[in-house]
Amino acid sequence: NSGFGVVADANRHGNTFVAYQGDVLVGTIRGRAETYWWSGEPYLCDKWWYVTPTARSDGVGLNLMRHFARRAAELHLDVRSYWLGTVVGGPAIDRMMHSVGFEKVGMIYVRENGNG
Repeated sequence: NSGFGVVADANRHGNTFVAYQGDVLVGTIRGRAETYWWSGEPYLCDKWWYVTPTARSDGVGLNLMRHFARRAAELHLDVRSYWLGTVVGGPAIDRMMHSVGFEKVGMIYVRENGNG
């Protein structure tokens, strides 16, 4: 069994999602609204995204990103994921992010939700 939940809402645009398998925490993603210095348009940016090694082939990371992207859409915010493109990367990550509606732009993944 696995479950997901929101464990923190630090401000209007900040969210942490966690994933459990049984009673064991196996993944988490956290993001908040940010803006580029040249623009006042906010976007949701991941601050961390981690899945334990034993849960990485179970779809936990994909489900966490789906929840994260859904929250951004509810807020009418675009999403920028810097961590994966610059730290992990690779064809498997590209396919996973594409399946959730992201495009790779340079070293980051971008999902437009009507804000940009």
